[in-house]
Amino acid sequence: MNVKVASDSIANNIIMQALGRISSIATLPAVGLILYLGGQWLDQRFAAQASAIADLAASVKVLQATVGTNSERVVRLETSNTDQVDAQRQILDRLNEMERSIMPLSNSVAALNATLASRTHRISE
Repeated sequence: MNVKVASDSIANNIIMQALGRISSIATLPAVGLILYLGGQWLDQRFAAQASAIADLAASVKVLQATVGTNSERVVRLETSNTDQVDAQRQILDRLNEMERSIMPLSNSVAALNATLASRTHRISE
């Protein structure tokens, strides 16, 4: 019987009953407070993410504008480079033609010089 009396005395203890009622009353507000604070923390995280996404989008727009102007510059450089290569080829072709024509001109000058020398020699005789 002593065991039953001890358990009844614990169950009927006013302090224990008061703690049980207080905890059952405070559970719902405590859970609500935890959910509210958790929601606020998540909202701050989402706001930080939204700010980072906006900054990233602005950076992407700047990079897209830069890439657009850079691609135009690259096209202009390639075009001017192609034009310069064509001009260099034309100059080299002309120089090759001049080099090829130097030998016949040199031979012609030598022949004219020999002709003039022989005529001068005939006149002086």
